[in-house]
Amino acid sequence: MLARNPELPAAIGWSEVFLERFPAASRHFGRGLAVTRAGGPQQMLPHLLLGQCGLDTRTGRLDRAVRSALEAERLARAAGAHDVAGRAMALRATALAWAQGTQQSAAVVALAEAGTHGTRPGDNWWAGSGVGALAQAQLVTGDAPAALRTLLEDGGGDGLPLLQPTLLPQWLGVLTMAAVRCGDRTGAERWARQADSAADRLGLPGQRMHARRARALVHASGHEHDTAVVLFDQSAQGFRRAGLPIQQIWTLVLGAASTAAVHGPAAATAQLDSALHLARHYGALRLSEEALREQAKLTTGTTRAHRPVTDRRQPLRLLTEREREVARLVGAGVTSRQVAHELVLSTRTVETHLQRIYRKLDVPSRAALARLVERELHSPG
Repeated sequence: MLARNPELPAAIGWSEVFLERFPAASRHFGRGLAVTRAGGPQQMLPHLLLGQCGLDTRTGRLDRAVRSALEAERLARAAGAHDVAGRAMALRATALAWAQGTQQSAAVVALAEAGTHGTRPGDNWWAGSGVGALAQAQLVTGDAPAALRTLLEDGGGDGLPLLQPTLLPQWLGVLTMAAVRCGDRTGAERWARQADSAADRLGLPGQRMHARRARALVHASGHEHDTAVVLFDQSAQGFRRAGLPIQQIWTLVLGAASTAAVHGPAAATAQLDSALHLARHYGALRLSEEALREQAKLTTGTTRAHRPVTDRRQPLRLLTEREREVARLVGAGVTSRQVAHELVLSTRTVETHLQRIYRKLDVPSRAALARLVERELHSPG
């Protein structure tokens, strides 16, 4: 069947990537590459290599991602497929943004710009992904204003309607981070909320973590470190469970300042040690450098001073007012039907609130929620 339909492994493999089913994606790309290299239609080889590159960048095999992109670009140029060669350049830039250090920042962004030149978001799935890839490269390499412009101008404005829906929380997370670094707290709050809504619609674990990290960044920018540190920790662990190690490492680095503010420099140093170990394991030189820079800030005292946590209601602060009402009632043993009657809601709405509460507080059940609420009620402060 693969020999007669050589385009299937690439199409199905990419679908599995976007659905975050990475082992399945690896099987499809691997089978397609084996058939094609054994004499199958060679025009499919660049597409399969690009799929492998996208998968490997997400799952931390950065060296292989770069090699696959280089081979795909060479084959595409030989076949006169300049659009495919452009995709290869942009995907290679995405991997190199993590794999190379700060000295190569300008070259990485130039490569991403060359790869996305001439693409128009809305034409196809790749055009939108290309815009996101360029903005992320700009942000990762330190140019937050450029990332902000790229996303808003080429992504269709507020809400990024021209970008790929399955990656929308990720791109809105990039937009949030860029806004925070540009000092636009209002925009950051709005885009973090949009990321949350998009992640709820998708229900994909990794995309939910992009949205959660965006909220962490907003809270951290407002010096609300008690809340931010919980969200950063949940995001890092969620990225780990989702099989996204590069995002896990980045989150550990981004959250170090909040950890220092809440738990002290020693805890932040240990967190950065973990990030540094993982970054070296996955060959993410840029993240190694960032972890070392954050550690240097701790030793020179340029991070915010540690202060004890005085607000023991911290986890419920992650919820909206209505969600807190539902959480406290459910935590007290009230059924969903009784909660609905008490708050003048439908039972279905109560269940929707409950699922969001589970995600935000990272608890699996009513019993776990009840224990959390009970601890808070009996905590000092």
